[in-house]
This record gives sequence, structure tokens and C-alpha cells, in this order.
Amino acid sequence: MRQGSQYGSLIADLLQTAGMDTFMTMTLHSPQVHGFFSVPTDPLTARHLFIRFFKGHNLDSHTSIVVSPDIGRAKPASRFARYMGLPMAAAQKERVSDFEVRIGDTLQKQIKGFRHALVYDDEIVTGDNCP
Repeated sequence: MRQGSQYGSLIADLLQTAGMDTFMTMTLHSPQVHGFFSVPTDPLTARHLFIRFFKGHNLDSHTSIVVSPDIGRAKPASRFARYMGLPMAAAQKERVSDFEVRIGDTLQKQIKGFRHALVYDDEIVTGDNCP
């Protein structure tokens, strides 16, 4: 039985066997998935759309902050924050189950005093467990 990332490899093999010659994605959970394919892979992003949208809302670095929900997304969140000219904070996230996460209390200290928090993540289950 295949587990975890092995499913990605199986899907890649099936798609390529079926004749796929280019693989286009929108922000995969793990960039290593591109390595499963022997055909060209084109990762697409909507970051520029979000930047354009939020730039139109006059967010400033005194009232707004970009938040990465975990260390794994800190690097792309940092790039987004830099484009926006905003500070960034990273949370300590613990996944309890597929539908439950715990956010450490250090995040509350990092974002205290900010009026707007832009959460930058690659996926979301419910959106209701924010501190």
C-alpha cells in the first residue's frame, strides 16, 4: 500500500502513462511533488492578484501584518510581506487531526497592536481556529 507522497508519484505515473506532456499546478502543498514528473511542470501562482487587490486597500506597516500559520509557509509569506511592504509573523502550529490545529500563544504576542492580519497559507480546512 502506498503512503503519503507515494500517492503523488502514483498519480504522476498514471497521468504520464495517459499521455500528459505538461503538468500545470496552482501552489502545490509541497514543491517536491514536481520531482515526481519527467515532463515539464509549470507551477502557477495567484500571488500577484492578491498583491494588486490588497495594495488597493491602503494597508500600512503600522496597522497590518502578514501571518504565516506555520514555519513551513514562512518563506513564501515573507516574500508576500516584502512585496506588500508589511511586517511578517510566523505561528507555531500543531496539527491535532485533519480538521483540528492548535496555534501557539507566541503568535498573539507577535500580532498584538495590529488591526489587520493577512494569513498567507497554501490550504485551509475551516478557517475558524484563528487566535
